[in-house]
Amino acid sequence: MIMSAPASSSTSPSGQKSRRHGLWGLLPFIAAVGILALALLERQVFSFGPPCVFHHVTGLNCPGCGGTRAFFALVHGDLLRSIRYNPMTLLLLLGLGFWLLRSSVRLVSPGHRWGKPPVVSERLIWWVAGLVVFFGILRNLPYWPFTLLAPPV
Repeated sequence: MIMSAPASSSTSPSGQKSRRHGLWGLLPFIAAVGILALALLERQVFSFGPPCVFHHVTGLNCPGCGGTRAFFALVHGDLLRSIRYNPMTLLLLLGLGFWLLRSSVRLVSPGHRWGKPPVVSERLIWWVAGLVVFFGILRNLPYWPFTLLAPPV
């Protein structure tokens, strides 16, 4: 016996889909405004930003330590300083930028090859999580060149 899902009488599926697409279309604009606001409010963010609890308790650097400073260095166009604070931040921001680009293309041109939803496998998620943990371990080794991965004080 084949069962069908009950039809919703309150909103049509096409109305929900168009609203969702409208919000996704605004995401790159919202991200750009957010980055500009953070660049202008840098001092205020650093004054109330919470310290890293992991670093405070253990004395070790977590994989995200230096990420905020790396982000602000990148916003100000200082790529080398950003990499020095936390190279993982640059990689994650590049991935986020690529995802925003694909989302924008999907909104504007669903028939384009980039317009198809990306397939994110469970294997990729585990690889990224493993790389983050591995980076966190490497940046705490007390030997050169691993000491270069720790953010400057």
